Parts: sequence; structure tokens; C-alpha cells
Amino acid sequence: MDDPTLEDAFMARALNMTMPDVAEWASYPHAAPATPALSSNWSGCYGLYQMSWTSQTHAEHYQLLRYDPGAQQWSILAYHGTGTSTGVVVPQSDGSWLLAVRACNGSGCSSLSSSVGVTWQSQCL
Repeated sequence: MDDPTLEDAFMARALNMTMPDVAEWASYPHAAPATPALSSNWSGCYGLYQMSWTSQTHAEHYQLLRYDPGAQQWSILAYHGTGTSTGVVVPQSDGSWLLAVRACNGSGCSSLSSSVGVTWQSQCL
């Protein structure tokens, strides 16, 4: 067998620099992200709330869902995007909402977070 040449050494180095190692291949695609934690902050005015949630590793987007009591399921999309916060406005006619968030990527979505209740307030401070 011939000894490796300088050209072979350069080729091997080039391949090692451009090819991901086997560990990266084994972990791709990533599993669905972990479940984010959801929190709310009332703005001090009627039904306006700032909703925020914890960022999750490998999350590509988040879905903030509102519980639909008529359908008895989490079916109303209140937010879909890459951010970790959004404002929501609870209308007086609804009175209150239950919200939950989940993190998603190409492998699927996490389970829903614990729900957070937000209510319309009859005041603006």
C-alpha cells in the first residue's frame, strides 16, 4: 500500500472541515422542543396583556393557543411566530380567556404549557 501523499492529507483535511461528524447526523433532525413556560402581565388597561414564554432549544416557532369552550379544545391560534412574547386583547364580550403555548420544529410540537387565565378589566389605570 502506498504512503499517503501530501495531496491525500490535504483532501482528508478538507473533507473533515466540510463534513459534519457522525454525532451531528445522529441528532438531526432534532426532537420536538421542550415545553415553554408561559406568563402574563396585565398592561393596566382593560383587556390588554403582554404574554411571554421561555425560549426553547431547537424551537423554530411558537404557537400561543386560546381555549375554545364551545369546541372544548385548544383550537384558536392567538399567535404564531418565532418570538417569545406578544400582546393580546381580551374583549369585554368574551370576559376571559385561557391561553397556553407550545414550541415547534420540523419534528413536531411540545406539549402545551400550563394554561394562564387573562380577563377583561373594567378599568384603565
